[in-house]
Amino acid sequence: MDVQVYDADSSHALVEAHVRFYAIRRHFHAGGGGGNGSSSSSGLPSSSSSRMLHHNLKFDPMRIINPDDELGAVMFPSTPTSVSHHIDAYSPILPPSRREFYENGRIHQNSNFVLDNSTGLNLREVDSYTGNRDGLQCAVCGETYGTTQNLVRHIRMCQLVEEHDDYPVKGSHRELDVAMIVSGNNNNNVSKGVSTFHRGGVNKNGTSFACADGNSSDEQWYDDFREYLTTSQIEILCVFEAIEPLFSGTFQCMQSYTIDDIVFGREFAPCMLYGEESAENERKWWHRLLLGYSNDNDVAARVDLDRFHEIVN
Repeated sequence: MDVQVYDADSSHALVEAHVRFYAIRRHFHAGGGGGNGSSSSSGLPSSSSSRMLHHNLKFDPMRIINPDDELGAVMFPSTPTSVSHHIDAYSPILPPSRREFYENGRIHQNSNFVLDNSTGLNLREVDSYTGNRDGLQCAVCGETYGTTQNLVRHIRMCQLVEEHDDYPVKGSHRELDVAMIVSGNNNNNVSKGVSTFHRGGVNKNGTSFACADGNSSDEQWYDDFREYLTTSQIEILCVFEAIEPLFSGTFQCMQSYTIDDIVFGREFAPCMLYGEESAENERKWWHRLLLGYSNDNDVAARVDLDRFHEIVN
């Protein structure tokens, strides 16, 4: 999910500019406090409710990957900059239907191959991919890894060693079916046995939860996301903070987004102009082109604000 940010008065560059996201949730309680209205099964007030309802308001932080919030999400807003949130297994705006699976639907959260996240910390899957932390574990020995690829390498290597040393199959790495762990087929067990290896991907009812269909189309993902944001009425808040250089005063800008403001499968249109310009063109563009730099060859780079909010395929 991308949001584009730009300082329109970029002639005085902002200092220590940084940004953060929040997912705003509202949980309504029917008849709580002073209201006697009704609420629907989704927890939202029904259309027949004639009075206001008390509700809990929760701000869930959304991790940012660009600019990296591990480095403070510092940015240079004097040029249009995209701020990106990765909707992964830990994202507060991930649809519940896709929350049970890790690495884009490859491994189920309850398969014992995913580390427990009951601490409530705001994590990012990308930190596992880059080795900053481990997000996966071996269901047999507990060794932890950052990516599915490394987990599979570990299992296959242990299987070679255990087969050479003639380890018993039950309860060892030899019982794991690596192909089923990463195949995306959740209709089979991740263990080679039918229902013997409960520490792996088979629950007490014999139902496999190793992985889901990670190859679902983009349109299906968009439909799930659109339906979830519509029914839950989640509001995404972008908070931009910086210090203006003239009076050294800290200021804050906020913009909220709902499902009506989100476009799927599109990108922001290029809005930087570069090239030679005449005095006539400069007067014509004066109100919409603010950032300028020129050299001895009369070549300038500017921002076209008419295209700043446009999107392209």
